Formats: sequence, C-alpha cells, structure tokens
Amino acid sequence: MPVYNYVVVIDDALMKITHVIRGDDHLSNTPKQVALYEALGWPVPEFAHLSTILGSDRERLSKRHGATSIANFREMGVLPEALSNYLALLGWAPTGGTREIFTPAELVKEFSLERVTPSPAVFDMEKLYWLNRHYIKQAVPDRINKLALAYYARAILGDVAASHGFGASTDEASTARWIPPQPVLDWLAKITQLLAPYVDRLEQLPEKASFIFNYDARKALADLDNAEVLGWPHTNAVFAGFTARILEDESARRAQLGAEQFKKIVNAVKTETGTKGKELFHPIRLLVTGSHSGPDFDKVIPILEEGSHLTLPKHVLSVRERVEEFGRVRS
Repeated sequence: MPVYNYVVVIDDALMKITHVIRGDDHLSNTPKQVALYEALGWPVPEFAHLSTILGSDRERLSKRHGATSIANFREMGVLPEALSNYLALLGWAPTGGTREIFTPAELVKEFSLERVTPSPAVFDMEKLYWLNRHYIKQAVPDRINKLALAYYARAILGDVAASHGFGASTDEASTARWIPPQPVLDWLAKITQLLAPYVDRLEQLPEKASFIFNYDARKALADLDNAEVLGWPHTNAVFAGFTARILEDESARRAQLGAEQFKKIVNAVKTETGTKGKELFHPIRLLVTGSHSGPDFDKVIPILEEGSHLTLPKHVLSVRERVEEFGRVRS
C-alpha cells in the first residue's frame, strides 16, 4: 500500500530518526522510502536490516513454536538478563566468535552492525534455557527466592496465595504482593536455594519440589524408573534396616531428625546389611523421596522435618511418616 511507505517516511523524518534498523522483510520497501526522502528534501537515514528469526523447523518464528512474547518468557521464569543476552546473539556474532555471556554494558561496547550476519537465525530454546540457568545461579539469592513464590503459590500453596491477593502474574513487582508467614517464607527459600541450580527456568521449581510436597509411596513402587533398584538383592534388607532404626529413633519420632543423626542411621544400616554406594543410598532415597536420585540428604532431611511442622494447605510428611506410609503400601 503506497500510504504505508509515505507515513513511515513522514513519521521518522519528523522524529529526526537517523538510523532505521529492522527486519530483512522490509528490504523491498527501502528503495521506495529512500526515493520519498529525497523527493521531500529530507536527509536519508542509515538503513540496516536484520536477518529473520526462524523456528527449529526453519520456518518463520510464530506462536506454534512456543513462547514468542515477553510475557510468555516471564511466565516461564526466564530472567530478563538471560533473554536480552540470548536475543543479542541472534543474527550477530561478537569478535572472536566464541564468547556467549555478556552483561548489557558489555553488549553495548561490543555490538556493531558490521557484525550482523545475513543468514537467518534459528531460535534455539535449549540455548536460551542454558543461559537462563547460568543467570539463575549468578542471581542474588533473595531475588530468586521472591520470584519463586509465584510458582509455589500457583502450583503448591493454592488458596493460601489467593487469600493474600496473589494473581497469575510472575513478574518481580507482583510477586512481592504475596507474603506468607515468615516461617513458611524462610522454609520455601531453603527449598529454592536447594533446587534452583537444577532448573532451566523457574516454572520447573514446583515439579522439582514435588518429592517434598507430594510424597506417594504407591507411585514410587510402581514407577518403572525405580524397578532396577527395587530388584537389587540387598534392597529389601536396606528397607528393613532403615525402617526399624527410623521407627526407634526419638528425634525422628518428634520430626526433628538432623543431618548428623540421619548419617548415623545410614551407617548403621550399612554395617548391618554389608551394602555401600548406590546399593545403600538408592533404596533409602527411594523410600524417603519416592525416587532413587535427587539432592543431597544433608539438605533434604532438615527441609522435610521442618516442613512437617508448618501449617500448609497440604501436610508435608516427615521422614518417619514417609517410612510408615512406605511400609503400609508394601505390606
């Protein structure tokens, strides 16, 4: 439409635009707009065209490829600095070509239009997630703790969040509106710091924390991923030895089992059964968490015990309660 080229030139000229940087789908418009600038006696700005961003199927990026808006990425728990860093690498390469992590100030210093590549850039979600994991690890813990509240609120704490006026947004401003009781806040922060290094985006935190909030012995015993561990020759002996000692332990009875006492119990099971390494730890982890893999017991056990004393929409089972449920399901 002729009117499009006309109003673009008028608008940019009145705003004294000196550089026009846009997608290469506008290349065909440029000669017409240059002609209009010259006909009207206005200075012609510098034009630069960036390569098209494609999806993994090498088609133009669209909603069918997944998140395509800032709001989508925010909801996923992608940090702003990770997204801006990744976008800068699409269709552009730094000097040397090997470095990939840049602060905004470094990007400003490094960037030049001469290094913009003419080839289409493919939006690689895995590369973005890799960068996001880096920035999550580098972020100030308190910031990540506050951002994580949104995901716990929607996926785990349910009505508790609603009663505090918490909505669906997960941006940094609205997240601060939901403030649970301080003991819960401190406890959730411990969970976040334990699990944040293992996520690519913050929306994964509730799933990673499901072994804390949603212990299910029946599901653990039926899970095919646990079949190998359940079939090991010493697994039943480890189950029996660990169960007996937890049920006898006074600190476990009070849901105050500490990391050191837990180690003593595990070592006693080791001596009694003659097992060690994964043949010892995998069955115990399966019994306590429902999975044969996960974070270090030193950090997990205190979190489980502390959580069992908190008032939450769904009770967090202590180590003893987990042992008891596991025994009931297996019997």
